[in-house]
Amino acid sequence: WKDGVKHGKGTRNYSNKDKYVGFFRDDQIHGQGMYTFASGSIYEGEFRDSQRHGEGIYISINGDKYVGEWNDGNKHGRGSLTYANRNKYVGQFKDGKREGEWTFWHDNEHMKSTGFYKEGSMNGPWKFFYLNGVKEKEGVLVDGNADGPWTFWDKNALKIQEGIFKDGIKEGKWTAWFDDGRSTEGHYTNGKKNETWTSWW
Repeated sequence: WKDGVKHGKGTRNYSNKDKYVGFFRDDQIHGQGMYTFASGSIYEGEFRDSQRHGEGIYISINGDKYVGEWNDGNKHGRGSLTYANRNKYVGQFKDGKREGEWTFWHDNEHMKSTGFYKEGSMNGPWKFFYLNGVKEKEGVLVDGNADGPWTFWDKNALKIQEGIFKDGIKEGKWTAWFDDGRSTEGHYTNGKKNETWTSWW
């Protein structure tokens, strides 16, 4: 205590059953500490003026875990998210939203996808991979929707489709390849096949 307010190391129990153990400054949570929520979720790391700020670890009641940087209570800066199913995500946050380049990992540690976010939405070039590490598809996402040229492969790395999306809907020329050596080519309009398609054997 200092001048009648909490200052230094201490404990605070809240009426809603939350609990904080760590350092205070002028009655504010400030410095290193651990905040345990009544739900069972935990934050351990740095605080500034009673907000999560700096380096910290948040573990939710279901086992999801965030390790990284915080700013005024929001995820901000470099961090990693590991979910209870062991899938892992690594990238940047800005004011609590995903921003910049992100990489996602399967639970077997093979890359799942990699690409870019802007203000929390997928925006920019993206690549997706099968569990065995082979590339599944590649193209550009705009606000989470496929837009422009995309290419698809099967689990043996053989190209199976190639074409154009507009706002997440197939539009324009598309080509498909099949295991038996056949291929087909035609056009889509608003996600529907046009009448005339050409096939090769």
